[in-house]
Amino acid sequence: MSLLWLVIGASAVLAIQGLIQWSRERGIILTWWKWVLIILWVLLCGSSLAFITTNLGEREAKAVLTGSMSLIPLTVIAGGILWRFVINRKSGEMAK
Repeated sequence: MSLLWLVIGASAVLAIQGLIQWSRERGIILTWWKWVLIILWVLLCGSSLAFITTNLGEREAKAVLTGSMSLIPLTVIAGGILWRFVINRKSGEMAK
């Protein structure tokens, strides 16, 4: 389990570092509340992955299926909304 969290944490750090570099190159300003939403989404994504893989390891097929069917769409939809309205938005104008 600790190896899983190590991999999830390392992936999250790389993703956030990539987002910082990407936003600097594009001139996108990420305020504190945008960072809070991004970090909450990263935690949701990591927790969803940890829930599914932990239950796979415990051979809980029903929990894996239920968790996958509820957490994956929630994570993808939340990520799409985050991308559309928070990350891909320049100051004051909607994303095109």
